[in-house]
Amino acid sequence: YKNLQDFSGTINQVLHIKKILYEIDIIRFLHENLAKKIISLSDIVECFSMQGWLDELTSQKTVSKYHFEEQKSKLTEIVEKKRTTDIEHILAKYDKRLAAMNTLRNRDLLRLRKSTRGKKTSLRKLYTSGFEELHQIYPILLTNPETVSSILSLKPNLYDLVIIDEASQMFMADSFPLLFRAKTAFISGDTKQMPPSDFFMSLGGSAYDDEDQEEEDEDESIANNSRLIPADGEYCLLEAAEYSVQKGNPNHAVLAVHYRSEFKELIDFSNHAFYDNKLIAASSNKELPVIIKAPIELNKVEDAQAVKGVNRVEALTVVRRIKEIWQQQDTLSLDVITLNVKQKDLIDDLLFEEAQLNNAFANRLEQERNKSKDGEDIGFFVRSVEHVQGDERDIIIFSTVYDGVRKNFGAITKKEKGRKRLNVAITRAKLGMIIYSSLNIDGISNDNQRDESENYWFWKYLCYARAISSGDKKAAKSVLISLNPTFQQPISGIEPDSYFEEDVAEFLRTNNYHVDYQIGESGFSIDLGVKRNDNDRLYLCGIECDGRQYHNSWSARLNDIWRQKILENKGWRIVRIWSDDWFDNREQTQKKLLAELTQKVELNA
Repeated sequence: YKNLQDFSGTINQVLHIKKILYEIDIIRFLHENLAKKIISLSDIVECFSMQGWLDELTSQKTVSKYHFEEQKSKLTEIVEKKRTTDIEHILAKYDKRLAAMNTLRNRDLLRLRKSTRGKKTSLRKLYTSGFEELHQIYPILLTNPETVSSILSLKPNLYDLVIIDEASQMFMADSFPLLFRAKTAFISGDTKQMPPSDFFMSLGGSAYDDEDQEEEDEDESIANNSRLIPADGEYCLLEAAEYSVQKGNPNHAVLAVHYRSEFKELIDFSNHAFYDNKLIAASSNKELPVIIKAPIELNKVEDAQAVKGVNRVEALTVVRRIKEIWQQQDTLSLDVITLNVKQKDLIDDLLFEEAQLNNAFANRLEQERNKSKDGEDIGFFVRSVEHVQGDERDIIIFSTVYDGVRKNFGAITKKEKGRKRLNVAITRAKLGMIIYSSLNIDGISNDNQRDESENYWFWKYLCYARAISSGDKKAAKSVLISLNPTFQQPISGIEPDSYFEEDVAEFLRTNNYHVDYQIGESGFSIDLGVKRNDNDRLYLCGIECDGRQYHNSWSARLNDIWRQKILENKGWRIVRIWSDDWFDNREQTQKKLLAELTQKVELNA
């Protein structure tokens, strides 16, 4: 830890000096004007004075001998040493856990299965009689509120911390068993996503399937009366936490970085419609999976009809697409989301029928349902929109069920809750969204109904999906602007952020590379994007220049291992150029840069 602190202090000293130089434009002034014919005596005096000051500063050993690439390697080495120390610490704790395990065994508390030797130990007895030892072995308990009440003693502060995720879906009353047993609570959730609901479970799948709105209201009343909850059915843990820890409080934080969507098109609609364009997502530099033609693919199902909440033609079309996807690839995860439970059940039935007739398909279906990656369940499922919050898959197939021109679309029609369900449904995909719809999109709603009907949001999303699916960027942008009229699209790729970036770009252009400035959004903006040809869809690499923006507080915090790792996960190959190397060892640095680009061209060939 001390090495890391010392290293950080040295870095900060160097960057502070460099920041001053950039702020007063000394470096830019020198490199622009010394290259020109300077005639004015005052210019000569001023220039030599500044050059003398610069020489004095850079003559200091800390600055002049500071090679950032070497320090980057040194930082990596220190971090690795810290990791080694952490491992040693973990192993020491493991030894203590072994001792605790032996204690439990000696007390005969580990008989968790039935045997001829005697009665098995219940989890409640294990946690009650052997809590201290068990706590050493398993300091983290992954559970739910109901299980907590059944196995843990009713004592306060049993745990230092309780972490509750998806808090928007938990009723306040259900959180008490967790909060009571912990010293500190970390509560996370999204107010734009699903509120607590037992709706479909209470109604056995009939919710929102009826044609008549009055029947839906009656069904809703039955569901709300099935348990003791506030009259509005909305008071959840997340709301209580936000009321208790309001914005501005140091314990209140907004997580603005969006990780899930590989392609921005998958999150842009929700970002504009529901999050006031405050989400930050790194731009992707990857090819689309071969099984889809666009990040959002909209397919119109012809001659289909929804009868009593099910659309058989659309369901059959979905099953055919599932079979096609599994025939084309075997690595991507896949799920199906429907607007109601009846359509979900129909698709499940059709899959079962196909499995009965086709052994190969039956084996593949079983394989996909049990699929996992790195210990995480990524198995195939078919679910209604009410039951997908928290899930994510590479590809999502979305069946909108209803046909023609309708005004009632089930769960997503309900005021306020409807847009939350829609938001959840359309943000589950990591790589691509495939929509099958029998609807006449243009008859669903209009711009005058924004504040009157939940249909407006569903209509806008389908308009956006249609634009993305057809490659109509202008229409897609028009939809986004209509959702958030006050939002001004940032202009990127036009101007360099510094003279340093401009100089690097001009050098690359003279070597027949195409260069764009400022790729992506703030926080994940890349200084230069380099292509071999202008019409190439993907960039060879992104170049990060240690220029003026590097010292901006927000960029400085993100310009680290974490930020670069995210960009690399999005398909970017990042090349970093330091201004010291570029201006002091220009020829060597330029040769190194061209060699790296040549290597990347060969990799892409």
